[in-house]
Amino acid sequence: MAQGHRLVFRSTRQKVYNSIIRASGRGRITVNQVSKALGATGMAVLIFTAGIAVWDVFTSDNKLQTATESAAQVVGVVGGGTLGEFAATALAMGVLGAVASSVFVVVARIVGGFAGSYILGKFAVSLVDKVFGWGEMDTVTHMPDEICMHQCCKAPAPVGNVLARQYARDEL
Repeated sequence: MAQGHRLVFRSTRQKVYNSIIRASGRGRITVNQVSKALGATGMAVLIFTAGIAVWDVFTSDNKLQTATESAAQVVGVVGGGTLGEFAATALAMGVLGAVASSVFVVVARIVGGFAGSYILGKFAVSLVDKVFGWGEMDTVTHMPDEICMHQCCKAPAPVGNVLARQYARDEL
């Protein structure tokens, strides 16, 4: 009799386990709908951002600089957000250790992601501006800025034909 009772108990326990496993595979309708809506919203924002970048390049005077600046900003924002999230999570767990609540860690990731995106995005844009703005002309002298910063001297250049003949005859 005890053997039969164990078999009934095992089969009931197995049925409960199977029903839990089946229930875990079912999604909740509200969660699924919100997930689909957020996915569509993210795609719409991505397309809108790409459209703005294309319009900026189309309407700019220096198309190469604007395209490079937009690409560097996107890379900087995505990379900065990822690095900021990891750094903030590591900092939150390092400071508080195991007592850090999950809400605190999530908030730290969000804040770190925004901060990293902003900082690295601005850095990338300023770097591109420095690279493209290096040889800009001074508006008064119409000379490159690097030359205007130094005192320039004008000296007569030697005649090239005379030097070439002297060099050919080994007279130098």
